[in-house]
Amino acid sequence: MKNVRFDPLAEHELAGAVGYYDDKGPGLGDGLLTEVSTALHQLSGAPFSCPVVYGELRRKPLFRFPYSFIYRIVNHEVQIVAVMHRRRGPVYVAERLRGVDSDG
Repeated sequence: MKNVRFDPLAEHELAGAVGYYDDKGPGLGDGLLTEVSTALHQLSGAPFSCPVVYGELRRKPLFRFPYSFIYRIVNHEVQIVAVMHRRRGPVYVAERLRGVDSDG
């Protein structure tokens, strides 16, 4: 089992999605969190099971909600770098990471 860690921007995106669904109806935010927990457990046990979508970035789609985790595997850790709505492409995440990586 690999350790799973959220980058701060990914945590912010997840919080925004949960807040959105909390406002949409009772129990929807909790439903999203339940699905997130299931997906994280799957990623921890089989991080290479999801396809590469751009460079080293992989995508783990959620089943019930239109979001995917964009992640990379670094050493012995799964790093969630984005919680991406399916209308967006992974290129924006790669560009964001290039900006972060070039600064530090």
